[in-house]
Amino acid sequence: MHVLEAMLGGTRRYLMDVALGLPRESFRQHVVISLRRAEQGAKDVETLRAAGVEVTVLPMRRNLSPLTDLSCLAALRHIIVAWRPHVIHGHSAKGGFLARWAARGQRLHPRPVVIYSPHCFPFQMRTDPLRRALYLWLERLAAPWCGLIVAVSEAEAEIGQRAGLKPSQGYRVVPPGLNVSQYPMVPRYPRSQLGLPAGRLLGVVGALSPQKAPALALKAFQRIASDFPDTVMVFVGDGPLRGWLEAAAAAAKLANRVAFLGHRHDVPELLPHFCAVVLSSRWEGMPYSLLEAMAAARPVVAPNIPGVADAVVGAGAGICFQSGSVPSLAAALAAMLALPADVVAAFGTAGRRLVEAQYAVAASVSRLAEIYQDCAAKAIQS
Repeated sequence: MHVLEAMLGGTRRYLMDVALGLPRESFRQHVVISLRRAEQGAKDVETLRAAGVEVTVLPMRRNLSPLTDLSCLAALRHIIVAWRPHVIHGHSAKGGFLARWAARGQRLHPRPVVIYSPHCFPFQMRTDPLRRALYLWLERLAAPWCGLIVAVSEAEAEIGQRAGLKPSQGYRVVPPGLNVSQYPMVPRYPRSQLGLPAGRLLGVVGALSPQKAPALALKAFQRIASDFPDTVMVFVGDGPLRGWLEAAAAAAKLANRVAFLGHRHDVPELLPHFCAVVLSSRWEGMPYSLLEAMAAARPVVAPNIPGVADAVVGAGAGICFQSGSVPSLAAALAAMLALPADVVAAFGTAGRRLVEAQYAVAASVSRLAEIYQDCAAKAIQS
């Protein structure tokens, strides 16, 4: 059984890859999700059910909401008793907490093994100290309620360990994965067909939301735009900050140097047209946008945050900057744009090799399948 509230972005993609990738002959699956923030809610439910996966929709909320949380907890406990899973996998903060709480104290035989995947711990967020302290306390409270924490990177596992989160069976690392063959390294369609502007293109791929900090990328580009008059920054994605970003670009007299493409389903076709891809996030687990850029052999400019920096620096796939710093990002962008073509190409090649070696979706699903089988065996023997 999978439990997820945040049915959007990378967590949605991770869950869909697993639920659709596990072999039907070996696993029965029940997905419990919320559609309050779902990107493709009805379509995803239809896709899962067509693949033989049971789906239950609960009105889970992202923020703390005591009445709704308790109602969803009661419903989830009822589902667990009725369905009797061997393994319960809670994804992200809200789904992970409710899954662990719902399974706690259940007198079932076999007793399910509970797994938690944080997809970035909530206390990593840039928020007020009191809220971060609350999130850390809740994570410490719930950690003993699960058997395993399955992290998306070694860095995420280390963050959990340093924070004192101690599941009974420790940690495993299963990163997200891609089908690398879907990401061409050279353009297959002309720019005119894709709606891309002329010039050297710096791509910023991701939701236009506070976590992704697109304003940081825009402000950094503003600092270097006059030094690189042939360069255009292209935002691929949509979100609550789009209006502010468009107004800020116009106020900085960069309206003709900044393009907003909105949400796109053809990101693999756009990526080969970018001279580099910029990730400006303030916190992340292991973002698909970074892996996609590297799969397309694009050099990356990324923040020095856990997980992200390890992949970029370890592979030699690009340049890292000080997270949250406009001057540091501006310097990194200028450095990338000034590099010789052969060095830029080497960054791209190194990133592609890393994704091929460590981030194949089939390998990720296979590793999770092994973990589930092992946990199920322990549940049956308990």
